Amino acid sequence: RVVFCDKEGFLGFNEPIAFISRLVARKTGKKKIATTVETGKLLDLAVNDLGVEVIRGKVGDVNVAYLAQELDAALGVEGVGVYILPQVGYYPDSIFASLTLLSQLSNIGEIRQYFQGMPKLFFEKTKVPCPDELKGLVMAQVKEKARLFAASEINTIDGLRLEFGDSWMLIRASGTEPAIRVIAEATSKLKTDELISKGARLVQSLVEASK
Repeated sequence: RVVFCDKEGFLGFNEPIAFISRLVARKTGKKKIATTVETGKLLDLAVNDLGVEVIRGKVGDVNVAYLAQELDAALGVEGVGVYILPQVGYYPDSIFASLTLLSQLSNIGEIRQYFQGMPKLFFEKTKVPCPDELKGLVMAQVKEKARLFAASEINTIDGLRLEFGDSWMLIRASGTEPAIRVIAEATSKLKTDELISKGARLVQSLVEASK
């Protein structure tokens, strides 16, 4: 994995994957990018004018690698700093991703300048403690209650991702700790906080009821 900083500090998680994806898609001419249900909308915005489609699959670099291969994608990315570039292989390669970025920049300020011209998005995440043995039951109940959110689109390929047009929320059982994660992104911090709170309250109530 790799994250990026400049003289102003941390560049973020979604920003570098969006910027590098744009560079690679433009260079290769390929029209698909493989990522996961945890990835924010900044990636879509960064490649939209190139006619590139972002395909979201299961979380995990192995899953992203298989998806990238299946789609013949320009690359596969995860917001945690995973970059899978098919020209070198279907495995995470942080060094090649770094070199790809640096080789196409005249100055590092280009990254922040690019995103200043894009809509501001607020991305947050939290987690609710949940015993491993209850994760399956709780997530099944979460999916049963999906209709309560009145989403315009529902993705159940890995957890429950709900799309609301100008925002989205993901509820997904962690694969590394006894918890269920809630992730949300919106065009306002208030909306993001509301989604996080609503999702966390639902999960908490279901965990307590399942004990």
